[in-house]
Amino acid sequence: MNNVKIIINEWDPIGVISYAPENTYDQEIKIVCKYLKDVSSTEQLAERIYETFVKQFGTNIFNKKSEECLSVASKIMSTIKM
Repeated sequence: MNNVKIIINEWDPIGVISYAPENTYDQEIKIVCKYLKDVSSTEQLAERIYETFVKQFGTNIFNKKSEECLSVASKIMSTIKM
C-alpha cells in the first residue's frame, strides 16, 4: 500500500496535496489496493482508478483523462511486480 500511496500522492489527482493533509487520498488508495487483487492488466487497473476518482470526487473536481490514469496504473503495476 505504501508504494501506491506514494504514487497517487505524487500524481495528486485533484491538485490539493500541497495544502491538504497527507491522508487526503487514503480512502481512494485503499480502494485501488483492493483492486490490485482482481485486475489482470494495467488497462483494467487504469479503468478502476478512473472510476474510483470520478465516483469519489465527480468530474467537476476530478478532471483527469483516462490516459493519465493509465500512466499511474503502469507505475503501480511496475512496483508490485518487483
